Amino acid sequence: MRPTVFLFLFLFWHCLLLQAQYGKGFRSPQKMACEETDKRHQELEMVLERVKSMQKTQPQKQLDKSAIRFRWPLEWIFQDQDTARSFFGLSNYMDHNLSFSSIRDFNCGTRTYNTSQYNHKGTDIYLWPAWWKTMDAEEVNVVAAAKGVLVYKNDGNFDRHCAFNNSQWNVVYLLHADSLVTWYGHLKKNTVTQKQPGDTIAEGEYLGKVGSSGNSTGPHLHFEVYDSGSLVDPYAGTCNPGRPSLWKKQHPYFNQDLIRSFCATGEPLFPPCPVSENLKEDSLFEATDSVYLTNYYRDLKNGDTTQLLLFDPSNQRIDSIFEVHNLGSDPFWDAGGWFWWFPPSYFTQSGRYQFVSRYRGEEMKASFWLGGNPVRSQKAKRYSFSISVLKEGEVLVHGVTGKEKYQVFDINHHEISSRWSFENGKVHLQKQGLPGFFLIRIESKNGPVYLKSIW
Repeated sequence: MRPTVFLFLFLFWHCLLLQAQYGKGFRSPQKMACEETDKRHQELEMVLERVKSMQKTQPQKQLDKSAIRFRWPLEWIFQDQDTARSFFGLSNYMDHNLSFSSIRDFNCGTRTYNTSQYNHKGTDIYLWPAWWKTMDAEEVNVVAAAKGVLVYKNDGNFDRHCAFNNSQWNVVYLLHADSLVTWYGHLKKNTVTQKQPGDTIAEGEYLGKVGSSGNSTGPHLHFEVYDSGSLVDPYAGTCNPGRPSLWKKQHPYFNQDLIRSFCATGEPLFPPCPVSENLKEDSLFEATDSVYLTNYYRDLKNGDTTQLLLFDPSNQRIDSIFEVHNLGSDPFWDAGGWFWWFPPSYFTQSGRYQFVSRYRGEEMKASFWLGGNPVRSQKAKRYSFSISVLKEGEVLVHGVTGKEKYQVFDINHHEISSRWSFENGKVHLQKQGLPGFFLIRIESKNGPVYLKSIW
């Protein structure tokens, strides 16, 4: 073979190998925001009048301002520390600049916004990744930031808004012992607490589910705080002088983290609002399948790095990839992700592979099985079933009628004992047995469907 031909072939296969591991970034196509309306302003005035009346008839014990500190007002039902570390991003802080010509948050930055009529007066916390999917699965509770009394609530309003509007929202207002009032807006329809005004609410008590009701562009919680009728920012910073943080543990201004890592069958799909996202998460692959390792980040900064380590079924490290995240002209992404593509020829033996992602001194793991599984997932579009894991041993199957037959199998297609209950288009399934990979067989009118996941 001529040297030039050999060099060409070497470079050709070397380029293919590099292409087999390429990384590609993507960011949230939707910016979670909300805008104050005249209706909301009137509602607030009504609530503050109720607060004054309650304080006269049911005097609250006056405490030093340092006595009240807020916990985070969201609580995640599903937690798997190996593959999922968090569930939210933060799109907007409170705007401290009273002029509409510019914006300024508590840290003297610009992570906020205003309109021609109103400044942004609260903190916007959204679900990430897959805000609509997570909202539909009801995986995140809105909870009381501190002990208080329910002042006012509203429910029953449409909860899938995608743009600014003048509609009513679903909301809860709480009064705390030191004259602080907190409110929790944009809640999901028909999920608001059953407690009534005047009832005591414990710290961390359930208030509702995250939604997109009222003047909202997507599923998020609008958290706002008042002190004796005056708006306050719970965050302490250079541009919010003279007030200590109202948080028990104030998150960093850039709360950077790798929050989710898993394998997938392709690039994630983010359809137009309000259609649920398809992250294409999967854990079982055949020898003819490509594998996509997908990582989701919060506050990813330009120039950040991730190291990937790949281990084969014998736990031998077979590859190491060092990715420098290039965000182009953007200094950071409050919600972003990265995936790495591996072709079918990349993996040479059957068994369990594991990716280890190292980001900012922390590790997250993602596993998948190659070959050996006797059942393949049906991917026909006519099937609308989906699955979400609540916790170890419990899952929800969505899109069912309650008339289907369900069977659960392990990785070797051995049937596993299980029990389930049906309610509102979901099956609550509890598996009896050890954690691990599993398949759910659903006998539907269109034939059997298999869903795959991991406990």
